Amino acid sequence: MSSVGAIQAALPGMRTRRWGRIVVITSIAAREPVPKLMLSNSLRAGLHGLVNGPEQGGLCGRITVNALMPGYTLTERRRSCSST
Repeated sequence: MSSVGAIQAALPGMRTRRWGRIVVITSIAAREPVPKLMLSNSLRAGLHGLVNGPEQGGLCGRITVNALMPGYTLTERRRSCSST
């Protein structure tokens, strides 16, 4: 909900200025779910729905909304998931 709150707080000022940039950082897991991380996978996909929603909701063309999806980082969790 932190992303929702941040966007809701920023949008009024952006609408007043008729300009703004919203960038949400999620993960490649939004498109390629990670095994055993069902809740995280679904929340990341939900962020993409949030990012796509405002554009269809009548924001002026000078407010852009994007999601960054960094790829995988080889962490201990990633090592343990790939060995199963």
